Amino acid sequence: MKNGKKIKLDLSKVYKTNYGTVDNKNFKSTYLTVSCWAEPNKEEESWERVIKSLRRDIKSQLYNTVDIDIFKEEKSIIDLDIRSSGIRTGKRSYLNCEMTLFVKSNIEFKSEKINYSVTGILNGLIENVFETNKYFRFHKTKS
Repeated sequence: MKNGKKIKLDLSKVYKTNYGTVDNKNFKSTYLTVSCWAEPNKEEESWERVIKSLRRDIKSQLYNTVDIDIFKEEKSIIDLDIRSSGIRTGKRSYLNCEMTLFVKSNIEFKSEKINYSVTGILNGLIENVFETNKYFRFHKTKS
């Protein structure tokens, strides 16, 4: 029996965005994903530090834009997946960011309230974190 649902959002020409749940019958959490290809602007001594800083920026933006009437602000999981070992200028690396948010109240997954809130969170991440990043340019495809 499959209870998961996934909704694709077309928010940007560069970033693939969607959100979903693993159990829409007993809705307790939702995941938001942003994926793209990251190309470094310049050489850097420590890509681990740059990625750690990007993760911190994502976390900060998420906490500033999450609707505390819908989601538990103290309970969230952020998984930023980009390999620091192969980052070089002129080469794009795959980036996937998945955020899990836990809902507070009895709300339906397909409600307009969830869609509006998730869209706002993802738009905020794209505009305030990814588009303003000084280390990477982001692309929809590898080439």
